[in-house]
Amino acid sequence: MTRTSTGVVALFALSSCTGPPRRTVPINTVSSSVVEMQIGPEALAEFDPVRPAVEEGGECREWERPGVVGLSFTAHFPNRASPEAMVTLAFDDAGEIARYTEIRGVPKPSRSVAEMEAQVAEMDPVFISLDYATGEASVRNMQPGGTGRGVFATVEEFERSATLGDLEARLRHTRELCGVAPARDPFDRDAP
Repeated sequence: MTRTSTGVVALFALSSCTGPPRRTVPINTVSSSVVEMQIGPEALAEFDPVRPAVEEGGECREWERPGVVGLSFTAHFPNRASPEAMVTLAFDDAGEIARYTEIRGVPKPSRSVAEMEAQVAEMDPVFISLDYATGEASVRNMQPGGTGRGVFATVEEFERSATLGDLEARLRHTRELCGVAPARDPFDRDAP
């Protein structure tokens, strides 16, 4: 695995950290990227994503997670040939949503790993992760060169926040696009 791809993998692993409200947490990854994270709903309200949500179009594909029971779907927006964003939904074996991941700013299809890595090195993606199993959520703005800023909060705080746009609508749109009927609506807090 290259330094760039290791850094991207490490960024996804960061979403499981928690801590007390409004604390700044510098996080170093194995790729020399440094992400400064703040914690809590106030930090989320002040967060300014460097890329807007992409909500038009969409092409979906199902994929298997080795060793994991449950389905996963990834939708590219506006399409796979010229993606600007992608949303991945991972479901548990009962068909309930386990994780929502959104990346705003993704590389175009490449003919080689070197070409893809060159694109990634110049990008400024936004990573959004909602883990319904743990109730933890995070968002990060990354800059070329591997530095970034982000916020940790709860899934409910992210769902109520207008900072990232309507996450509920994007989740439902992606679910419909991929043809996945909900076992239970994660936004319906009164459902069993």
